[in-house]
Amino acid sequence: QAPQIYDALGVFGEALGPEMPEEDSLQTPSSLLIELAELIPTLSKARQLLRRADAVAGNILMQLAKTQAMPIPGLAKQPLRLVLDVLGELLSISVKCDGLVLENSRLRRAYTSFKRIV
Repeated sequence: QAPQIYDALGVFGEALGPEMPEEDSLQTPSSLLIELAELIPTLSKARQLLRRADAVAGNILMQLAKTQAMPIPGLAKQPLRLVLDVLGELLSISVKCDGLVLENSRLRRAYTSFKRIV
């Protein structure tokens, strides 16, 4: 599910061609607003994914904290590398989504205009 979300966020606004430096940042072409409206289901999926990743990462951190506070015999011998790798993958989801949104000025501008309209 995450790769489809990354793809959708990454190509938003590309149909208009490369962004020109003289594009007026105060005007949002209606085609971008239409494209954003079509992206809403994907944004909803992204929101669900980010919430799930946040909840799982929080649970992993709480479990790690408890195992460090009250060591369980035999657990200390188990490598925590796998747990930390999973935690890193979960955290990378939000980093990738943030990066895609922050790098796409058309998406930010369309979203701002969309919020004003709605």
